[in-house]
Amino acid sequence: MSDIRALIERMVEGQPAVTPEMVENEADCDRRSILEGLLSLSRRQQLLEARNREAEDELKESNRFLDSIVENLPNMVFVKDAAELRFVRVNRAAEALLGYSHDALIGKCDHDFFPKAQADFFVANDRAVLAKKELVDIPEEPIHTRYQGVRILHTKKIPILGQDGQPLYLLGLSEDITERHATQVALDKARIEAERAKRARSVFLGQMGHELRTPVTGIIGVARALLDLPTSPAQESRIKLIKNAAETLLRILDDILIFSRLDAHSMALREEDFDLRLSIDECMSLMRVDAERKGLGVSSTVATNVPVTVRGDGLRVRQILTNLLENATKFTNAGHIELACEAAALTDSEVVLHFSVADTGIGIARENMATIFEAFRQLDPPVPRPGPQTNGSGLGLSICAHLVELMRGRIWVDSDIGRGTTVHFTVRLRRAEGASPSDTSDSHSVSDSSRARRTDCPLSILVAEDDAVNGRAVMDLLEQLGHRSEWVGDGLSAVEREGSKAFDLILMDIRLPKLSGIEATRAIRTREREGNDFPTPIVALTAYASERDEAVGYEAGMNAIIRKPIGPSALSDVIAQLCRPSSPGRARARALDGSTAQPESTIARDELVAIFLRTIPPRLRTLKQALEGAERRTVEDTAHMVAGAAANIGADEISQLARSIEVEARDGHLERARASFRSLMQEFEVRFAGRLEDEADA
Repeated sequence: MSDIRALIERMVEGQPAVTPEMVENEADCDRRSILEGLLSLSRRQQLLEARNREAEDELKESNRFLDSIVENLPNMVFVKDAAELRFVRVNRAAEALLGYSHDALIGKCDHDFFPKAQADFFVANDRAVLAKKELVDIPEEPIHTRYQGVRILHTKKIPILGQDGQPLYLLGLSEDITERHATQVALDKARIEAERAKRARSVFLGQMGHELRTPVTGIIGVARALLDLPTSPAQESRIKLIKNAAETLLRILDDILIFSRLDAHSMALREEDFDLRLSIDECMSLMRVDAERKGLGVSSTVATNVPVTVRGDGLRVRQILTNLLENATKFTNAGHIELACEAAALTDSEVVLHFSVADTGIGIARENMATIFEAFRQLDPPVPRPGPQTNGSGLGLSICAHLVELMRGRIWVDSDIGRGTTVHFTVRLRRAEGASPSDTSDSHSVSDSSRARRTDCPLSILVAEDDAVNGRAVMDLLEQLGHRSEWVGDGLSAVEREGSKAFDLILMDIRLPKLSGIEATRAIRTREREGNDFPTPIVALTAYASERDEAVGYEAGMNAIIRKPIGPSALSDVIAQLCRPSSPGRARARALDGSTAQPESTIARDELVAIFLRTIPPRLRTLKQALEGAERRTVEDTAHMVAGAAANIGADEISQLARSIEVEARDGHLERARASFRSLMQEFEVRFAGRLEDEADA
């Protein structure tokens, strides 16, 4: 059996041991059977060895394939062992990016190549990935390279787990995004600069609009006053031309102010109940005179499915309709103009209103349709319009589009040359169930279009104004309108005086010492509620108020806001709107104090200037000290006073500079405010040098 044992040993060693001939030549049956078994085993062994060689070849080919992919990937690939975080595999992209050869990297760790702080960061990051046992995405990772400086990588790190679920390796895939990152940074910077420029444009438009509005309103006021005087027909015609031109300019300035707020996304819509049909009638009344002067027919239709009262910003809805009706009148020479309104969708809580303004005018070319809602876009009419040509700002339709968008609607035009124009728009408003038209009058709007009226029923009016010039100017206007007035210089005095004497109306400056106009209003309203007194109408006076300021004023209990400088028409209209002389509700208060204030004499311009020159120098000294001490609130308040006082005597440059100081202080730009103050002092000395000497001599 020794020879059989030798055959088996040779088979174990992988050598050929048993052949078919050996089996056939064996005579012994037992040995023959053993040899046959060994031959069968040998054949199976050879088959397995062949299959193993094939599997090894396939594995080598697969490894070569994967190696080729990894080596030729454009992104860096690296593998670290989980125990010591040493590199065990890197591809050519990793070598090229890092600046080290394969042999230099393998077996090394991050501290061998990178600054300590960065290497510590990488190690901590890798440990965190291994601990989480899940992929981690690092969008931006700076890395110091050997030859290319700092590069920005987008890296994904993946733990490779063993059969026991524990990490064996860390696989990293990194894409060099340095150029893309630089491009994105440049784009972000350009976007920020564009937004800053847009804000600067809006601020400039807003400030210039406010500043230009003051002299324009002055021109209108003077023209209206002249029309009240005896004049020849030729003089009256010229004065009307001045008045009409100034009113046109004022409308353009108002458009610019609204556009600047829309462009800066600083306009918020008000929520108020309003009678939609009444609003439409008001808009139609405004344009009917001009339309009928041109021989145009005008009509309006409101569908029966439109609610009587809706909730939203009625002022802005009227503004859209007024703009569209004015355009229709301007570009229609014959025919008619029709406004229609219907409810396009109606739920228990909301209504989508569809408005259309149709005319039979000259129409709009189809190629101009895409641009008519762009800002400052004016389309040349295809045929000349008869009569004098009055161009607007090119902002009307752009403002309409912005307002419609704010009200979650859309606007579009149907027109062609020679067949008229129909402008459609939709707005989404809330329903105001149960409200009657009489309950929804717009107490916040103040018209300045009517001529000031002298009343035969004089009212007792309290004027709360910290500036003597402004106070005397307002009292002068009230005297012209036939009313009695008293003046107090601070909010606390206003509260005390109102508590001791009955007044039909209070004119309250928003910025007052001791108590602001807002605080004084709250105090008065609280006292009225506690005593069940009839509320006295309070009108805010301000040279400038943002929408937020207005909202706070109305919330405090103010009934209306008038902007300075105040014209007699605006004052007359707000008094007529808010006051009914001898109101029964005021009878109790009148009985408390039967005294009457004597009408003040008319204040001549020279007297106003004299008051200005006596009161303003101390305030300029206060303003200078506040600027030196960086007392922003004092700077704002004092500059506000100076701006209003200067505007009332026509010192527009001084008023403008003071207003700039106020805005700059509010925005935290005290250095700019100090520069504006130096300019203000130079202007003050140049303008009033002679008057100051006269005052000193006196």
